[in-house]
Order: sequence, then C-alpha cells, then structure tokens
Amino acid sequence: DDIFRLGYLGRISPRKNVEGLLYAWANLKEMVNNAELLIIGGGDATYETFLKNEVKRLGLQNVKFTGFLSGKEKDEAIASLSVLAMPSEFENFGNVILEGLIRKIPCIATKGAPWQELETHHCGWWVDYSQEGITSAIEKALNTSREKLAIMGENGRALLEQNYTVEAVAIKMKSLYEWILKKSNKPEFVYL
Repeated sequence: DDIFRLGYLGRISPRKNVEGLLYAWANLKEMVNNAELLIIGGGDATYETFLKNEVKRLGLQNVKFTGFLSGKEKDEAIASLSVLAMPSEFENFGNVILEGLIRKIPCIATKGAPWQELETHHCGWWVDYSQEGITSAIEKALNTSREKLAIMGENGRALLEQNYTVEAVAIKMKSLYEWILKKSNKPEFVYL
C-alpha cells in the first residue's frame, strides 16, 4: 500500500530498545501522521505493557503491536514494511537485518551491531546507539523517495546474496581453511 511503514521485528525485551522507536515517532510528530510503526514480536509481558503505556502517554495513534507472528502472517507483516529497524544497544549479529535484506527492505541498525555494510552497500542506515541517532535515521528514511527505497532494497538483496547465503559462506570458509593451510593468500574478510 502507499503507507510508509517502519517495522520492528523481534523479541520484545528491554535490551532491544523498542521504546527508542516510540520516542523517535513522538519526536517526528507531523512527519509520521500518515505513517505507521509496526511492532512485530512477543516476549516480556511487563516490557510490552510499558511500551503500550508509553504509546498512550505520548498520544501516538499510528503504532500497532502484532504480537508474535509466524509463517504466512509474519511474512505478510514484514512484506508490508518500508523500512525495518533494529534499535538495540547490542547485537552480536542481528539476524533480523537478514530478514529485511532478503525481502529487499532497507534497514536501520545501531552501531551496537556489526552492520556497517548497510551504509557501504547503500541499503540502509548504521547509526550511533542514541535517541538522536535513531530519530535521525528514521527521519532520513521518511524523507527518502519510494524509488530510492526500492533501489536500496535491491542493494540489500545483492549484499545478502554476495555475503550471507549458504553458498557465499561456504566459499569464504573454504578460502579461510586454504589460507590457514598456507595454500592461498589471506582472505579479505580476515582482519589482523
């Protein structure tokens, strides 16, 4: 549809900083009047109650909580997103970003996760873990044309296929072992 929809996908837990998206939404006021924030996931009931109370306190009308989804419902919810956000303070990888990239959805991740490739491959925003950083990235996403978001989505899918498919990882593992056995030069993904 024509609605700009920002999404969060994952466990509902204080560690995930979902409230960072709510506060950004509140700060952006009129910019998000015709947009929607979709929170997909379940988990900590106390934290989810806190989030819903914050939505009421901030007077946000365009935030929806889906609860835990799987299968077709999850796929449809993710497919409806314009941008996927991972506002966590820390993630060792953040598989949720792959969920977005495979579906050609630009992503936002904080620098608490190793997703600098979102910027280097022009498929999203990699921002400081701060309210200002998260809000700024969402504002940039809102100001990005649908055409540009589509190009970013294509770039993201290419990044995933280049670096994160089973085949791509297998090739990298083979080159790593060949280097360890001194049969080839150091692979570009090894940092020493």
